[in-house]
Amino acid sequence: MKAFLKYDFYFQSTIFIAYIIGWLVIEHYDLIFENYFLLFYHVMGGIQLLSYLIRLGLKYPKNLMYILYGIFIIPVWLIYFYDSQIEKVGEIFFYILFFGFIYSPFLAISYIIYTYIAYKSQK
Repeated sequence: MKAFLKYDFYFQSTIFIAYIIGWLVIEHYDLIFENYFLLFYHVMGGIQLLSYLIRLGLKYPKNLMYILYGIFIIPVWLIYFYDSQIEKVGEIFFYILFFGFIYSPFLAISYIIYTYIAYKSQK
C-alpha cells in the first residue's frame, strides 16, 4: 500500500505539471487547441476518480479529506456519465455539474496534496 501511495502521488503530480506546461506552451505560441482547457477535467478528474476507487478497496483509515472528495466528485461523474446517455438533464443536475465545473480544479489540487500527506504519513 505504501508503494501505491507513492506511485499515485508522483503519477498525479506528473500529469498535473505536464498539463500546466502544455497549457503554457499553447498560450505562449498561440496554438489553437480549443478543448485543451476542458481536457483537464476529463484527464485529471478521471485519473483521480480511478485513484479514489482503488483506494476505496484498500484497507487503510479513511480521513475527512478522502470522504469529502468522494462526496463532491462522485455525483459529478455519475451525472456526467448519465448525461452522456440521454439528452436532457434535470435542473438540479445542471446545478451540480455547474458548481462541479467551478470547484473541480480546487478538488484536484487538494487531492494531490492529500495523496502527498497520505504518502508521507505511511513512512
